[in-house]
Amino acid sequence: MVRSGDQLSRQRTYALMRRCTLYLPKGQNRTKWQQGCGFTPGGSGRSCRLDAVRNRPVTLPSLFRASVECSAVDNPVANRLHAYVPHTYEVVGVEPVGSACFIQARPIGAGMAGYRDTLVLGAGLSASWADITRPRAMEEHYDCSGALKIHVRMSGRSAVTDGREAPHAIDGLSCSALLQPRGARKIEVFGAGARERSVTVSCTREYLVDELGLQAACYGGALGRYLDDDPAAFALFRAGLAAAMQQAAQCFFEPVDDRHARRLLLQARAEDIVRHFFMHMRRDADAGEIRPRDRAIAERAAARLANELREPPNVRELAAQAGVSVSKLSRTFKAVHGATIPEYLLAARMRHAMALIRARLPVTQVALEVGYDHAGNFSTAFRRHYGVPPRAAGARAWNDAPAGPGAGGPP
Repeated sequence: MVRSGDQLSRQRTYALMRRCTLYLPKGQNRTKWQQGCGFTPGGSGRSCRLDAVRNRPVTLPSLFRASVECSAVDNPVANRLHAYVPHTYEVVGVEPVGSACFIQARPIGAGMAGYRDTLVLGAGLSASWADITRPRAMEEHYDCSGALKIHVRMSGRSAVTDGREAPHAIDGLSCSALLQPRGARKIEVFGAGARERSVTVSCTREYLVDELGLQAACYGGALGRYLDDDPAAFALFRAGLAAAMQQAAQCFFEPVDDRHARRLLLQARAEDIVRHFFMHMRRDADAGEIRPRDRAIAERAAARLANELREPPNVRELAAQAGVSVSKLSRTFKAVHGATIPEYLLAARMRHAMALIRARLPVTQVALEVGYDHAGNFSTAFRRHYGVPPRAAGARAWNDAPAGPGAGGPP
């Protein structure tokens, strides 16, 4: 682990730069690197060789400061760093792990508390996770790298815009994805007292197309155009927050002592989030092929489940009511709603339970309202679904207060 203020040896600096893939553009910025980091780049100018290290220590802040001071146009370091870290944060630690790298950042705004950490992986994939409390309303600015950013918001509300479009609301317990042209600016607005807890997975087009083999023809709208290498305008997609995606996001906040095991775990969870997002978007693209009659059957079944959470009908009852076989109903329901009937029922129960908890109902009463005879069983299911026990969720209800203009609901 390298932390802010650490003195870096010549060999350590070289290893750090190589693993963090910090590249120096040819020509004009060499002097800034010499002054900021205390070494002279060599070779072709594309990579930094420590040919002439000065007789003074190199510290982590100087290394990153020199990176950021270089032109964002000519130096991909500056552009990439602020795509991971807002302008109001400082990098306080870097931990290379094989070809990957953990970057630790902390807010520097008055009264702000928490952290935003990032795992930079190879092949155009990275993941950032944040637990930040903001005592006053504020804006945060990011530079846009052109990557697709899949965002799982565990708690807190905000609104995002590029400064031209109307703000898009980001609610707690939601999944969305943002497409932004390279070189653009993202502005995120938070309300006073907001506590954000979130995970963001960034994927370049090259990663999605070349590494994963995704095909533009399988997805509609701006997402399909992005995969087809058509520069996309600022666009926000909303996806269902499946329980599996939420569980994957929760792993980013759980301690793992072994850094290599942690890197592998978080890489796998980041890939899980990507997988669930594209499965959802693929279902949306395919949904137009479902016959109106089948869609109506699935929607009636879902409505009955939502209205009878205390004593829900079983699959046989739903199929009999619709006049179809159990297998037919199960296939149709999943095609329309993107979840099996039991998964849908659980999600509906948990959503209603969260609403009741925020209304300050006792946990025992909430359990009965959503069909659990025993509060202990309900608490176990709730924690498995949301990552926190019911009472803790109730204590955090204030986190979802409105986040300022444009954050009142879906655009």
